[in-house]
This record gives sequence, structure tokens and C-alpha cells, in this order.
Amino acid sequence: MPSDHVARSAEIIAFPAQAPAAFSEPALAAALADDPHERLMRAMRMLEAAQAEQREAITKWRGAIGALSHSVESLGSSLTQYQCTLNDLATRIQPEG
Repeated sequence: MPSDHVARSAEIIAFPAQAPAAFSEPALAAALADDPHERLMRAMRMLEAAQAEQREAITKWRGAIGALSHSVESLGSSLTQYQCTLNDLATRIQPEG
């Protein structure tokens, strides 16, 4: 009969969902109406902002991977302990002879 008490040592980590950044219609219209140099400068600022968002996302992703690694290590330790417990039990119930 299974035990009602189960020790839990692993934590499930949800990957955060983020909505993609959207450029507003006025910003797009302004970009198309300006002179080429200003459009280029605006595009560069938008690119820099997108790169900053990507850097932040990568930092969060690396943190999540680190947490996942820790969880997997904890799970491995738990499974090793469980295996030792089962081996001990098998040794105790195995008939001598």
C-alpha cells in the first residue's frame, strides 16, 4: 500500500511568458515621414532597445537554466537516496541461503 507521505525535494520552475514588444502606429508613421538620417537614427535607437530587451531575456533564461540545473541535481540526489533505500530493503527481505 503506498505511503500517504511523500517527500518532495524538486521544485517546478515555470518559464515566464512575455508579450513581444509592439511598435505603435504613430511611431512607425513618424519614422516613415522623417528625413533618411533621422529615420536611421530612430531605427538605431529601436535596435538598441531591442538588443537591451534580448540581453535581459538571455539573463533571465540563464537564471532559469541555472535553477533547472539545481533542480535536476536535487532530483538526482533524491533518486540516489531512493535507490539506496530500495537496496537496503531488498537486502533485509531477501531470504538467506
